[in-house]
Amino acid sequence: MTIHAQATVDEPSLVEAWQWHWRAQPSWKRWIYPVCGILNMLAAVYLMAFTPPPIRLAGPLLLVFGYVLVMRRRYQEVFLRRRAQRLPILGQLGQWTFHQDRMVIDLGGEVSKVRYASLDHVLRTPKGLLFYPQPDLYYWLPADAFENLEARVQAEAIIQEQARCVSLP
Repeated sequence: MTIHAQATVDEPSLVEAWQWHWRAQPSWKRWIYPVCGILNMLAAVYLMAFTPPPIRLAGPLLLVFGYVLVMRRRYQEVFLRRRAQRLPILGQLGQWTFHQDRMVIDLGGEVSKVRYASLDHVLRTPKGLLFYPQPDLYYWLPADAFENLEARVQAEAIIQEQARCVSLP
């Protein structure tokens, strides 16, 4: 049995994939930078308000550093959007073919054949699938890439038999 899917590589889809990847991270990884940023900003306010002038000069630096830590995720998204606009495959059609033991991915004329057993894991989300050949490297397949819901369910069943699957609500 062979199942086909195709999707256009575009910026909103790439950002959505990155957001699902971010949500799949352990909660301590998602919260460590904002918490450290808030603590830096509190330390900066303390230094600027209650310390003598030579030490007080470190306050604005800590304040800026704390702000950067708090806003880190948004900065990453902006940089991702800027990088996505320069991708050579942006706007091209990606084709996915699911076989019983492997999948064939054709993105911009580059063909990859991936065995399900060689995947680190597969993340199922309501909006699509993230395939992880390595822990922090992923391929995104939007849910609307399939012809119909039945094709998506069949592809997920084939993948679940062969690879380690994780689902996100």
